[in-house]
Amino acid sequence: MKKMTMILAFLAALMIAGGALALTDTEAETAARAYVPAEATLTRTEMDDGMHELTFRVEATGEKYEIKVDPTTGAVVKIESELKSASNARSTTLTDEAVAAAVEAAYPGAEIVRKDEEIDDGNHEIEVFLVTDGLYGTLDLNAENGTILERELYVGEYAADGMMTEEAARAQIATLKPGAEIVKIKLDEDDGRYFWEGDATLNGTRYEFAINATTGDMVEWERD
Repeated sequence: MKKMTMILAFLAALMIAGGALALTDTEAETAARAYVPAEATLTRTEMDDGMHELTFRVEATGEKYEIKVDPTTGAVVKIESELKSASNARSTTLTDEAVAAAVEAAYPGAEIVRKDEEIDDGNHEIEVFLVTDGLYGTLDLNAENGTILERELYVGEYAADGMMTEEAARAQIATLKPGAEIVKIKLDEDDGRYFWEGDATLNGTRYEFAINATTGDMVEWERD
């Protein structure tokens, strides 16, 4: 009987300790609000893939934010936003200086690692991969006025060490696919992993490719 009492007491202590470590919705919101505008309204809180996911909306602009918070540490791990109400850009007129100014205004001290122009359904955007103190990821900018249309940022230190340079990635593709001519190539990130991806032609056929930026393994080679 005494042994059973001790076991029950031990289990109760574990439950109390576990409860103390569990992050409340209020604590998750407090952590998330450090990464959204002050006027943003919380519209939804849910658990997704073991993370607190909080959705905010800025009524004045219609911008939506999704913030993921680690329930164990209470730390924000990912910031996403989308601005659908912005006008489309029908051309690219934003200068490099204007791009740098837009990034600096949003994230002071950020370094632009790469910059690419994209056209989606006639809408011109400029995607930048930025790195700043404790934050890294991509911003999609309106190519005419620099408005941030989307962002996908991770909280943490950007681990650039050990990753292939663009020159090394090009050499790797030449080794894996002899005769391939690279049309475009860029560094991309997916859930904390990095890939060199783009388009290439081989024997008159166009392909989309992706290679792991750390290992050099080709993970995609498909007809475009």
